[in-house]
Amino acid sequence: GRSEAALCRVARLGDGWLASQVTPDEVAAGRAAISTLAEECGRSIDADHYGVILTYCFADGRAEAERLAEPFQIRGRQRIDVPPKRLDALGPVEHVTALIDEFIEAGASKFVLRAACPPEMMAGQLQALVDEVLPRYHSQQV
Repeated sequence: GRSEAALCRVARLGDGWLASQVTPDEVAAGRAAISTLAEECGRSIDADHYGVILTYCFADGRAEAERLAEPFQIRGRQRIDVPPKRLDALGPVEHVTALIDEFIEAGASKFVLRAACPPEMMAGQLQALVDEVLPRYHSQQV
């Protein structure tokens, strides 16, 4: 979670933070808050234990990716206070990696990417993730 209570729980009890439906700015703020609160509790969270769950869908354009992903989005947890492009990695590979880069700059080091697409597209979406995104962040082939 991203509430003050959730951040306090992570600081007091957790060994990391895996946030969902957050913006890069919220990751930076949450990470700073957790670090400060953990220090007050006589604890620390390893710098590489801050992560983000991102919904992704590759398509030629953002509008097409949104159309494909919409039926497979998490219901009841959508945030209407933030533009979807700040929360979900949808569109061409360059858009997806640009958002991931923003999260990395904000301090995220772990990522769970959840494909949101029709079932018949799942294998292709996963393959695109392996071929087009992972090599950018890992020097070894997966």
